[in-house]
Amino acid sequence: MEREMEISAIDGSLSCGRQGGGRILLIEGFAATGRSELLRAAVAKARQAEFTLLTASGSRSARDIPLGVVRQLLEGVPRTADLQVGGLSQRIKQLQAAATSVPDGDAGLLTDFIDLMMELAERAPLLIAVDDLHEADGLSLQYFLHLAPRIQFKPVVLVLSQLSAVLPENQFFQTELKRQPHCEVVRVRSLSQSGVARMLAARLPSADAMRLAPDFYELSGGNPLLVRALLEDTQVEAGPSGDVTGSAGVRGVGEEYRQAVIACLQRGEPVAATVAHALAVLNESQSESLAAELLGMEEDLLGRLKFVLTQSGVLSANGFRHPAAQSAVAGLLSPESAAELHHRIAGLLYANGEAPAKIAGHLVAAGRADASWAIGVLREAAGQALQDDDTELAKKYLEFASLCSTDKEQRKAIALALARVDWRRDPASALQHLTGLAEALQEDMLDLDQALHVVRALIRHGLLSEVGAVLDRIARLVSDECDPMALDNYLAFRAWLSSTYPALASQMPAPSPGTASELWAPTFSAMNSLATASTLLDAVLSGASSSDEIDEVEQVLRPLQLNDATLEPLGTVLTALLYVDRVEEAGYWCADLLAEAAKRGVPAWEAVLASVMAEVSLRQGALPRAEKFARSALSLLSARSWGLAIGSPMASLLSAVLSRGDFRTANSLVNEPVPEAMHDTRAGLQYRQAVGQFFLETRRPHAALREFTGCGAQMREWNMDHPLFVAWRSGAAQALIDLGRLDEARELLQEQLALLKPEYRRVRGQTLRILGETGPRGDREELLTRAVEHLEGASDDLELAKAVAALSQASADAGYRDRAEALKEHALRLARTCGAQPLVDLLAPPQSATHNRGGVTGHTAFAQDAVGVDGLSEAERRVAVLVVEGQSNQEVSEQLFVTVSTVEQHLTSIYRKLKVRGRSQLRTIYGDALAPERHAGRFRRDARLKAAGTIV
Repeated sequence: MEREMEISAIDGSLSCGRQGGGRILLIEGFAATGRSELLRAAVAKARQAEFTLLTASGSRSARDIPLGVVRQLLEGVPRTADLQVGGLSQRIKQLQAAATSVPDGDAGLLTDFIDLMMELAERAPLLIAVDDLHEADGLSLQYFLHLAPRIQFKPVVLVLSQLSAVLPENQFFQTELKRQPHCEVVRVRSLSQSGVARMLAARLPSADAMRLAPDFYELSGGNPLLVRALLEDTQVEAGPSGDVTGSAGVRGVGEEYRQAVIACLQRGEPVAATVAHALAVLNESQSESLAAELLGMEEDLLGRLKFVLTQSGVLSANGFRHPAAQSAVAGLLSPESAAELHHRIAGLLYANGEAPAKIAGHLVAAGRADASWAIGVLREAAGQALQDDDTELAKKYLEFASLCSTDKEQRKAIALALARVDWRRDPASALQHLTGLAEALQEDMLDLDQALHVVRALIRHGLLSEVGAVLDRIARLVSDECDPMALDNYLAFRAWLSSTYPALASQMPAPSPGTASELWAPTFSAMNSLATASTLLDAVLSGASSSDEIDEVEQVLRPLQLNDATLEPLGTVLTALLYVDRVEEAGYWCADLLAEAAKRGVPAWEAVLASVMAEVSLRQGALPRAEKFARSALSLLSARSWGLAIGSPMASLLSAVLSRGDFRTANSLVNEPVPEAMHDTRAGLQYRQAVGQFFLETRRPHAALREFTGCGAQMREWNMDHPLFVAWRSGAAQALIDLGRLDEARELLQEQLALLKPEYRRVRGQTLRILGETGPRGDREELLTRAVEHLEGASDDLELAKAVAALSQASADAGYRDRAEALKEHALRLARTCGAQPLVDLLAPPQSATHNRGGVTGHTAFAQDAVGVDGLSEAERRVAVLVVEGQSNQEVSEQLFVTVSTVEQHLTSIYRKLKVRGRSQLRTIYGDALAPERHAGRFRRDARLKAAGTIV
């Protein structure tokens, strides 16, 4: 392929030899480009032309044997001894016997050799073919130089094949040979892309050969050996239709290609192989000056050797043609040689001021970091890798630094850095690096920054014993360092502790007066983003925040890029926005951050932000979305990795499945173990509220009330009694209503209204809705209308659906049937949009309301087997009528002259028979059925009360 000119030169030389004129044909080329094939072609053509053939080849292993190549030629001399040759055979034997021990410059032997060649040429045209002449012994080359001028007018063709070399060892021979007038030099080039296509066409259909040729050419540089290897590796075969099966390009690069690359080096110039080894180890740091310095050669020489490697198909203009080629070349080095090269490269890179990321890999590959600067370089490179989200590389550098470092302070810093790296993937695994640091903390052997990092991690996982003593040590560190930055870090920690782990905040001492802590006031700054965000959240939870402060913090923190240091501040400010009813704003911001975390592939970031998105979705009434995000957060990290913060996604998930009516899943979630210390955290309050809601939905009002009031007690104690965070009074009021303690419920709800700012529409609407459902009949419509108005300005469609449904029932009770039906349809649409199946079932016609998931009964359970009001006893019907009118258990007991316990027993039986959860459902579902008895009963009851003297 593409060897027409070379073949023509061979034909011309042989033709000249047949006509009695001598020729020297010197075939030069780079490794594996086809020199030997051309020489063999010359031998084949000469055989056909009845030349006498003498062949030999040089060998690197035999180049020190004098006259080794000449002896190979002598072995090819025909063994015919007739009268025309006289004593030729005897002279050949003498030459062969003497060849291995001949001294340099033995003129007699040289003369005999030349005479023998001349005598052979007299008998028939003679072809002398020597392959790999560059590997021939020096004495044989001298013989060829003496032979060269003697053949000019003889029927002798001397065909020599040699490597194109940058630094030929036989420079004198090359110069003298090429100056002979009958010498022609033929230079063999690599194949062009068209030549590669023609080579492929010999084995493939032409269309496939043309399609694959660009890829093959790119990987081989046109080297025929590499092209053949690629064909073997890719295993491209023509199918029955003649088309190539498989992908549109080269399928893969495998062992054949690797071995071919190695062969190219081994057949080439040794110094070029040395350059290839260095470039393979240098990897991406292939600057000419660095490689030249490493190899101790001039850049010009290096450039010429790289050209040789390029022409051989090993390199391209951009380095190795394929990673497999680079690994194959690097694999030729012994481990010791490779390590030494890497060590020298690292030193050169550092001396030249290269970035740590370029140096660190060579330090690791060298297996040593004993230079004074090495550990620092590894740590900086790990930081850059982490910034690039390459946690595996960062960990690799840090672990090697830890292995090599003998300095205790360095090792502590490295352990902290390793903890940060592992936290991204699995926060629980980060704890292994903190064990020793926790002991150092107990012994006052950490600085403030190290101590705060360790304490945060241990607190998050509930692993810190003797918290008070440890917090005292931290306060002393602040006093000892007496540094503004240390003070800022400490105050940020206090704010974080107060808003997230409030039970511990009370144990946190203030720094000594010498630190000037009394002069510190919270300033909102991106430089201390955690302090800024935590201070804001603390103010929101205590009810001390203002809109201006919230706007200022958002303006300061919104430009922050997502990273390990900003994740918690950003999550904190998002949470603060949720707790001031800026839900949509928080949702858009959080969605952007979550998308970035997913794109960068950091599971811990995704989990934290997914948990926030679950809470956002829950406050929007988007139940399927809330469940999806909560499950995502819990699947991205294990329960151990979540630590005490697991309460937040667990609460969101439990609330979502409850509102969707999946009581079996809810029951399972409630029974999952959670860390005991979680209950002393902000997340624990959210979880406790969700558990209270579970008890409420499953007809356990006493247990629900215990959870809600316990939650409220903790919130008051921790100064975070903020209804937009946890509206515990709403839950407690609903539990009290189910227990018939209506006055207490109304008192709690009025108390909650007093805590709410006018702009807090969501919880205000919820509170008014519960008041309206339980209030006097005359106030019901007004309260529920106000509830709907507030919720229409909020973002919670589920709360709006509940309020509209309650207003529909109130309108029906007041006789406004058309309005009630329209409101009911509106509520039904909202409920379906939210995925709130229990509410959908409640609003749908009774005959279709058969939804009941799981084994735990909830307020979805209006079932077809409900007995209806006709199945109630007379006493139960009287109690039901009064309860539907909004009377408390105490009021019912007074009006029916029975004990409160009797009323409660009747209610339990009523709920069971009618398959309703409580008073609200009893009124909604059976209000119309009990209406006639309510009017008749009122006259009978009034008559009895008058007779008893109770009313006038």
